[in-house]
Amino acid sequence: MSTLSPSEQQDLRTVVEALYSKTLTAHWEMNEELLGIVTNMLNESKACSTAFDFVPRPGVYLTPNDVRKELQRMAKRVLLGGGLNYWLCNEVVSLKFKQAADLAGQGALKQ
Repeated sequence: MSTLSPSEQQDLRTVVEALYSKTLTAHWEMNEELLGIVTNMLNESKACSTAFDFVPRPGVYLTPNDVRKELQRMAKRVLLGGGLNYWLCNEVVSLKFKQAADLAGQGALKQ
């Protein structure tokens, strides 16, 4: 198993601090297990965000004309490759993986 370089550790720390706060992550080890969990989180958040590109953004009431307009916007988002991950996806995924990330950061997942 390879170890993370000091710069990779710092990059990983920056990411987990942004997700969970410096207070929670201050004692975490930046290790391969935590990197694997963050990788899974980012992949899941990206998949969630891709799915959101297909969700219509209608007004209060949905008419057939609204659907036509929204289909065009949805197609445009897909063709442009979407944007950054949606905030909601990031929040849900970070909560889902919080316990595993905490355990990995404490070195509890090492084999």
